[in-house]
Amino acid sequence: MDTDKLKEFEMKYDCFPKAIDCFWKYVNSWKADEPNEFYEAFTTFNISKIILEKEKIW
Repeated sequence: MDTDKLKEFEMKYDCFPKAIDCFWKYVNSWKADEPNEFYEAFTTFNISKIILEKEKIW
């Protein structure tokens, strides 16, 4: 795979920030739609402590 083209694509379309935004939308909609299931999954974990970072691979 041509990693330079992949890097260009990511930079052009700003993929990582969009993925983070969608992740939090999913988490918040899960919490709103299925609160019992959500709180059962995260009974001992504070989701506000989640930090999503992009690992530099190139």
